Amino acid sequence: MKRFITYLIVLAMLLTIQASIGTVLAVEEFCFIIGNSTPIVKSTGEIVTIQISVENNPGFNAVGLQVTFDTNDLQPYYGEGMWYKEVHSELLINKNIYDTGSTGSQRISLINGEKDLTGDVAIIELTFKVIKETEGNTSVSIAFTTVGGTPSNVAAQDVEATIKSPCVITVNNASTSAVTLTGRVSSYNPRRETMIALYITGTKQLVALTTIEAQQDGSGITTQKFTLNNVPGGVYDLVVSKQTHLDFSIIGVTVGASDLDLTMNPDVKINTISLLCGDINGDGFINSTDLSILILPANYGKSTSSLGVDPMADLTGIGWVDSSALSVIILPANYNKTHITYVYNANT
Repeated sequence: MKRFITYLIVLAMLLTIQASIGTVLAVEEFCFIIGNSTPIVKSTGEIVTIQISVENNPGFNAVGLQVTFDTNDLQPYYGEGMWYKEVHSELLINKNIYDTGSTGSQRISLINGEKDLTGDVAIIELTFKVIKETEGNTSVSIAFTTVGGTPSNVAAQDVEATIKSPCVITVNNASTSAVTLTGRVSSYNPRRETMIALYITGTKQLVALTTIEAQQDGSGITTQKFTLNNVPGGVYDLVVSKQTHLDFSIIGVTVGASDLDLTMNPDVKINTISLLCGDINGDGFINSTDLSILILPANYGKSTSSLGVDPMADLTGIGWVDSSALSVIILPANYNKTHITYVYNANT
């Protein structure tokens, strides 16, 4: 009996240790990031702006960063001020030294006054002019400076951190003319308008916008094409939205010198953008809240022309809130889902 109890105690200790290790491994690292994971596409002579941000930030007060780039490819762009600036209002660039040579090197010390800067925020914005004349890639990288570069908090304690670098810039001079981007959307209820927006990747800076107009008749699932005209070369986020549906975003769509037809992409999630339906209240989720609206006695079994009926509960466009709408919302592909974000791949 004693031996059995001993075995149980040892087993409990092993499970505790394993759980502790799992907890440690689950902790995400504090990280300084330059740019994003997708290359920035620019032509010679164009201006490029790159942000340095922090992720999983436990709080830091000071850091020294070394920004490195090829001066044959990139030139600091001053515009109406300095080529670097603090993005966060509480953060100050304490000193900077620009070293000339084949490789540009900017040593930047940052300090946040008498308190720690917390949260996942952008901290610095760098602006360059692309002077690389040949097509290809160049990059801007960051590292902690060898002296006084390690992040520290207001108590002068080191804060362990890593770096995600570099930020890649692709120089493409094949053509600077605008092109056409086309695609296809599958959704419910053609009587509702569908909006397609194109943003500079990682931002809310709108580049192009179009709509698939609402039809006068029709119901159920419909597949419709869209066209975005006069799209300049670059890397973008494509966002498709429609009432009662969840947004669908394709991140990092690369537009070059030729027209881009997403319907020719071998990835089925890109060649036909399928919107999930059932978000009646428009909160970005399809869940029990939407289901409760649909089955309300004031809505269910009623015509949308009846007084007091919520027209958003007619998911299919037949003019009634009935079992057809119910079957859509409880479909496993729709229920308990939120907006979709998908990474673009031209060569899938």
